[in-house]
Amino acid sequence: MSTIEAELWRIFTFYALHSDANIPDVWRINQFVKFAKDCQITSSKFMVSELELEMVRLVRNKRKASAVQNGGKDFDSSNTIQIYFPDFLRLLEIVAVRVYPAAPNGKTTNIDVTISLRRLLLENVLLLSSRRASAIEDICASDKDADAEAVVLSTFAKSLNAVFRYYVQRADQRRRSRELADEAVKQGVTRSDISNKQLTEGEQLASRRIREALRAQKDLISYKEFTSFCQDFTLKSTALLTAIEVGEVYLNVVPLHPTTKLLRGMTFHALCHALVAMAMLAYRARTIRPQNKVLALLHFMWKAVNQGDKQKMALSRSSGGGGSHAGSLNQFGAGPFCDFFIQAWARDGYPNYTDTPTGTQASGVEVLKKLLSSSMRGSEDGGGAAEEKAEEKAAAAAGSAAVQKTGTVVLHGFLLAALFRTRPELSELVYLKLADRKDTMHDI
Repeated sequence: MSTIEAELWRIFTFYALHSDANIPDVWRINQFVKFAKDCQITSSKFMVSELELEMVRLVRNKRKASAVQNGGKDFDSSNTIQIYFPDFLRLLEIVAVRVYPAAPNGKTTNIDVTISLRRLLLENVLLLSSRRASAIEDICASDKDADAEAVVLSTFAKSLNAVFRYYVQRADQRRRSRELADEAVKQGVTRSDISNKQLTEGEQLASRRIREALRAQKDLISYKEFTSFCQDFTLKSTALLTAIEVGEVYLNVVPLHPTTKLLRGMTFHALCHALVAMAMLAYRARTIRPQNKVLALLHFMWKAVNQGDKQKMALSRSSGGGGSHAGSLNQFGAGPFCDFFIQAWARDGYPNYTDTPTGTQASGVEVLKKLLSSSMRGSEDGGGAAEEKAEEKAAAAAGSAAVQKTGTVVLHGFLLAALFRTRPELSELVYLKLADRKDTMHDI
């Protein structure tokens, strides 16, 4: 992709993200009109109504071309006009001739179109190239570290791949099968008449190309599945990243197709780079190592699927015995990830990866106070009821009073009950420690 196309892609995605962050590569008519007004393309000589007619004419020509390929069937399941990046480039050529007519006789040649387009870009369009700054690229470049990338590309790659495969299967079941059915309708082939209808050679070729294109996406996820992943693991939330920031990350790690100029799907390798980028962006204000930023993001993901409300939901939906600890619930394919992360976290001594290093390691009492502290963020405590929060404060106060009074750690049964009720993930830690202790005693 050339430099000018790259700048135009930045402009295009800026308007797409800030209009609807769930669709970062599609425009509607109102987005193109807003862009034209910002660029001062529309005027008394070229009004908004004329601009809208040019867009409608372009989409109509696309549908006619599609009808020729589909054996004369002009079919479109959507009544809303959608403008993709190739359409945007073509519209710029059309608009350039209208705004800056190069030939006074009304007959334009390819050279005239090139001159008009160059003038439109230099005097109107490229002035907006700084609208979408490369903030993600700058943050990742400044904090780029080999150890940080190795965390997801090597250490957690196998467990994260299970999560990725879950969303690949989700794309196959929910999106690609529907797209394949829609293409079958375009070809006039449905289940009721597939046995008694003979396709022409052109229809067979078109159907084969569609199936090959869908087959080529078997190991990819689209932006729709990526946003579902961010929502399921609460990465897209007020506590971490906004919808626009998530879209920025996707656009920076997934390139455009060089031929079609359409957004490609996301590979597992691209997902790993997206996790690193999101970690650097989410914790950019923290003065910690890049490796700890990635680990803090993975810790955030682990807590997202081990909160009390999500555990109850998963247990109520599961049909069968299953394990008793959170990792075995396998929500969103995260069972292997949860089991692997909790073992890695235990080896590190259960640290808070977002803490600034001070050179001293916190004691067990300090860790317990931090876990029971009512000042922790609401997004990390699972959103407990008011009674549970009151009990949590009482347990913390009782624990602190016991330490101050006797100088030793006193952990009563009601403290453990309150701790496990407000922090269900800690039961997993106790379970693993007891299992390790049992194996050690058995060996002796």
